Amino acid sequence: MRKPRSHVSQVAFENEWVTVKVDTLTFGQNRQYSYSYVAKRHPGVMVVPYFTKNDSILMTQQYRHPVHKIALGFPGGAIEDGFTPEAAGRKEMLEETGYQAKKLIDLGPFMPDIGIQSDIGRIFLAIDPVKVAEPTQNTDEETTIPIIKTVNEIKQLIDDGQIRDGWSLGPLLLFLLWRESQKLKVESKK
Repeated sequence: MRKPRSHVSQVAFENEWVTVKVDTLTFGQNRQYSYSYVAKRHPGVMVVPYFTKNDSILMTQQYRHPVHKIALGFPGGAIEDGFTPEAAGRKEMLEETGYQAKKLIDLGPFMPDIGIQSDIGRIFLAIDPVKVAEPTQNTDEETTIPIIKTVNEIKQLIDDGQIRDGWSLGPLLLFLLWRESQKLKVESKK
């Protein structure tokens, strides 16, 4: 399989949060078509705050207008200019939940929807976060409510169809793989 040739890339729409592009591509001999996608200006970051003692995760509940639903997810947002991914993750977790963690583990990059978005986010795991303040993210557009759920409760919510978005399922899978690897390390030391 070969990559298509790109002839023209035009910005169809742009604001402070997103850029929508339309590219003209050629596959094979002369088969041309237009491909539209969302290109963000800032890469994103997502944090999975994990409490090891009770095997639970701090999630956020927010209204998501594109799907007209209140949804569970993880603290996260854009990596603003001047911030490292880790610093952005710490900032978002504090703003959205009021929690901080001494230890953040980088679980790596994540591409939530490579068919229509150019986003490459970064996923962090916050180990045993501590509440230090009330959430400060509360605007007319967005109110974030922190909620603690056990890992088993989250699995049930997924099974019940209550959690379906890529920015939640992807980080959760990376977390579960990390969690399993930690159990294997403990068992191999016995």
